Amino acid sequence: MKEKKQISIFLMVVGVVFIVIAGGIFVTTAWKYLLESGKRMLLFGSMVGLFTASVKVSGNPKLKRTERLLFYLGVVFTGFFTLSVMTGLFGQDTLFFPINAFYMLMANLAMLVPVLIRLMVCKKGFEFSMAVFWEKMQV
Repeated sequence: MKEKKQISIFLMVVGVVFIVIAGGIFVTTAWKYLLESGKRMLLFGSMVGLFTASVKVSGNPKLKRTERLLFYLGVVFTGFFTLSVMTGLFGQDTLFFPINAFYMLMANLAMLVPVLIRLMVCKKGFEFSMAVFWEKMQV
């Protein structure tokens, strides 16, 4: 019985690796040919899909780590989407900030929003930060 479980986990990991490789091939070959609106729609759709999958999986206690993974991937895609929108709105120059610092500030602030919502609504905001601080304290 244990061998079947190991085989299914192995096949799942292989499937995920192939999906990541396919996504990487798509991004490297087709991304530059997509319209800006298409890029933003893909990033937004990925963000919404990851958050939706996180909510759907949250009901299963066996998939607690998967739920966290999907949520924090959604947070990362929130940053990507924000960077995409910011570069489209402001172009290459801003008045007060160096361009990269301003964009990164806005992306980080946007990434903070879902984490704060998760903290207030679900009381689940600290697991990532506590894991990071715990690792730092152990060194």
